[in-house]
Amino acid sequence: MKSTAFVCFLFLCALLRHETVFAQQFLKLLDNPAKSYAKQIARFANGDLLIGDSPLDGQAAGQNRGVSLARLDPCGNEIWAKSYGWGTNYLEFKDFIITNTGDIYVLGSAYRNFEELIFLLKLNKNGDLLQFRLFNTGTIDHFTYSISAKGNQVMVCGLLLGWDSQKEGFIALFDEKLRFQWGKRFSPFESFGAGIIAADGGFLCRSGSFLAKLSSQGELQWTTVFTTPTDFYPFAGPLAVPGGYVLEAYGNGFGFFYKIDLAGNLVWKSDQFPTAKYPAGLSLHPDGTMLANWNSPGNGENFPSLLRLSPEGAILQPRKLVSSLSFNTGRTFHSLDKNNTLDIVGSTDPYNSKPDKVADFLFQFPLDVTDGDCYRWEPLETVVPNDIAFGFQSIDTIAQTEVMTEMNAGSVSVAVVQHSYAEICDLSARQQTIAVDTFLPCEEPWLVHLPGPGFTWDDENLDNPRLLTMAGEYRATDNGCATSITYVYTLRKGACKCPVYIPNIFSPNQDGWNDRLEISTGCALQSLRLRVYDRWGNAIFESNTPEAFWDGAGTQKPAMAGVYLVAVEYTLLDDSGQLQKGSVQRDVTLLR
Repeated sequence: MKSTAFVCFLFLCALLRHETVFAQQFLKLLDNPAKSYAKQIARFANGDLLIGDSPLDGQAAGQNRGVSLARLDPCGNEIWAKSYGWGTNYLEFKDFIITNTGDIYVLGSAYRNFEELIFLLKLNKNGDLLQFRLFNTGTIDHFTYSISAKGNQVMVCGLLLGWDSQKEGFIALFDEKLRFQWGKRFSPFESFGAGIIAADGGFLCRSGSFLAKLSSQGELQWTTVFTTPTDFYPFAGPLAVPGGYVLEAYGNGFGFFYKIDLAGNLVWKSDQFPTAKYPAGLSLHPDGTMLANWNSPGNGENFPSLLRLSPEGAILQPRKLVSSLSFNTGRTFHSLDKNNTLDIVGSTDPYNSKPDKVADFLFQFPLDVTDGDCYRWEPLETVVPNDIAFGFQSIDTIAQTEVMTEMNAGSVSVAVVQHSYAEICDLSARQQTIAVDTFLPCEEPWLVHLPGPGFTWDDENLDNPRLLTMAGEYRATDNGCATSITYVYTLRKGACKCPVYIPNIFSPNQDGWNDRLEISTGCALQSLRLRVYDRWGNAIFESNTPEAFWDGAGTQKPAMAGVYLVAVEYTLLDDSGQLQKGSVQRDVTLLR
């Protein structure tokens, strides 16, 4: 019979059959060194977080005229934080990615006097500079949108604007060392958007109402424009999903999601939900659903909100954050780890900054837990049916080669930044103990799985799962984050059958066969007292070691052939880990 006691760890009370996953939870204010409108988040393969931004006050920020990056462990502790500057010029962060090898690629705009350029940084996992590239697009203005990587290719997507030309979009491809390979520019185009490397190796770029698909070689395959009689327009995405792409549209304080197939045709549209005028963060969940975070407006605040989206476009679990804090945040981004722990980062609203409200923050919590120590997720009741009529119209586009000239980049200065994160939730150090007691028959082992990825055995055993065969207490501890949690596995076992055997005959004649009288048992002898008496009751031999045996010696000379009484007192450790004490006597015949 097994009886297991479980306690609540931090904000999560959960039991899985073989593995219980615990998520550290925190809510941090990120107000130092400078408020930002551009904070984004990415995740390393080991679960560490990377936050990138630029200062809100732009080129006037003389103390920090570049890009700031900070790497945090899964507990929210800063591992390193660095700022990257380009002399007296200004670098503006736009987007970044982390490759499977841990390399970091950073994209943004570089300003030197009245000259606007594109910059690319390549860093290693420690934030050390590997490459810095500057490119001139030949236009007076541009907006760099997004960066994507696949294999040894790095793609950037953005806007070009010349003196005497209409707005144009561009796709530029670089190798892993950020050397320019080729580029394409095309029109029409709008001022804001994003691009991705598609599943077929091609490229998909959204700008305003326009969506352009290019092949892997940069040939334009199709272009559509989002058309509707209302004031809705594409807002976020594209997110690559099986069979197509998902985007968000916005208008009149509401948003909705829609999916197009690989040829740009509408597949479905979701219901509408209230949203502030900032794009939602979108990601694909491993179970096939999509995850979206955004800001719901109300009472002069923007409430961080969250929903799941089914593969068919049904809105699932729409929720908004309720806490004692007052939020007014601009755009938010999120990242989900393999244990279903979600991190959301928010930035200041540059058009409506309110010093008395929370803007720049990092919030980590278990995705499927609705209540925490300092917050709760409440259902969002104002989701409404979607009656917006819209479609996609194919348009003629002009595409031509884009030549980017690499500039003399000079050097990048790298400085260590000291952050001071204000912890809002009280997560003082706590210790939790979970007792797991099991009683098993002597011969039955116990297979135990560690309760989570951060746990290790206190006795430094490396097995997981671990087969426990001996009765006793086994401890596994996770000393991460704000809480130290220990599982105490106590194995109790029924007594094992451990008979002690004394031979009834032996012949100490040195022929190599049955020369010694030895005590045998299936269990481990801990102590043994062996005494031998002759027929008149005289003690002729005694030993007190577990390895004791009688070779037929007497007190002064070898014992004569005959019958002797052998008495044994013992303590042994049985297979269940229990000590057993006992004694046994029997007559033994000595042959010469």
